[in-house]
Amino acid sequence: TRRQIEEKKPAEITDALRLAPGVSIAQSGTFGKQSRVFLRGASPAQTLVLIDGVRVNVSSFGGFDFGGLSPENIERIEVLRGPQSALYGSDAMGGVINIITRRGSGDFKVGGKLEFGNYSTNRQVINGGGEFGDNRVSFSVSRYDTDGFFQNDDFRNLGASLRLDHALSQKKNLAFTARLDNGKGGTPGQINPDYFAFDPDARSENRQFNSSIEYSNDAGKRLDRVILGLSDRRLNFRDEFDSLDFFPSSSDNNYKDRTLLMDAQTSFNLGKHILTVGGELRRDSADLRLLSDFGFGPSLTAFSPETTTRAFFIQDEFRSGKFTLVPGLRYEKNSQFGSDVNGRLAAAYQLSTRTKVKASYGTGFRAPSFDQL
Repeated sequence: TRRQIEEKKPAEITDALRLAPGVSIAQSGTFGKQSRVFLRGASPAQTLVLIDGVRVNVSSFGGFDFGGLSPENIERIEVLRGPQSALYGSDAMGGVINIITRRGSGDFKVGGKLEFGNYSTNRQVINGGGEFGDNRVSFSVSRYDTDGFFQNDDFRNLGASLRLDHALSQKKNLAFTARLDNGKGGTPGQINPDYFAFDPDARSENRQFNSSIEYSNDAGKRLDRVILGLSDRRLNFRDEFDSLDFFPSSSDNNYKDRTLLMDAQTSFNLGKHILTVGGELRRDSADLRLLSDFGFGPSLTAFSPETTTRAFFIQDEFRSGKFTLVPGLRYEKNSQFGSDVNGRLAAAYQLSTRTKVKASYGTGFRAPSFDQL
């Protein structure tokens, strides 16, 4: 929740994720290096990650790298454990993590903070937000800079987040969100175990941009929601020949991944039942340019795959006293991998104000990433 995040004061978003039960973090190095999340033991490629309802899993090789993702301007982080493909489709085998941007409220305020530490580490943050008539705004800009613990371990990140809400009426709202994280740093992997030598010139740059437009209509017994979303990720990795390298080589690899989606759903309040129906249209594309040289001349590998996904889902949430039953079903058709049907059945019983018993059964699937084709 927002309160827990503010109390934790995380430098990285993975520090906040550690608060959730069933979440394990694997980080390959110091601050800003690749960070993967394991949900109930499931691999990172089997966990679907959303930012404001827009999937950000990398289509070229699956999973999502949390390294360098700024924790600023976040309202809450929702963690759904267990197979969720009945509602969310591919990649939601282990569960779903949804990061939600803070919504502006109250009088307009602006604040900031400065932090300094060892190894030339410094961090600056400016954030603010508030209400203006029918409009709400929240924003943050952050910068993180460190030289790291040893040679070529530096990391620099610029993060920015924005959310704008406009009330079309008392029950209708239009929201725009955008988030940018641009990190650059060294990747000092060990290149020769005999000399305990670290790579002096391997560098990476990772830029993640997400944006969405969401329309919502709370019509009392019916809640409508439509999301148009974009996720764009660009990664560059460069490494020159090293004399101490056990296997001398050089590389200059560029990965570009983009997801465009439209998600629409409607929930009907039918007394003891809340019936949700919806559909999704998504286009995933990638542009990969891998240039390598193992001492025999440069070799270029390039391909630009893309897929289109169409899906329809339905879910019924039944509540009676202390008992809750939630069945769900999703049909998904992929332009390359064919169609798939997944279901889920979950039940819960409230034994007391502090104790609840839950049980669920569900099926899940993961469409092959582009590097597996």
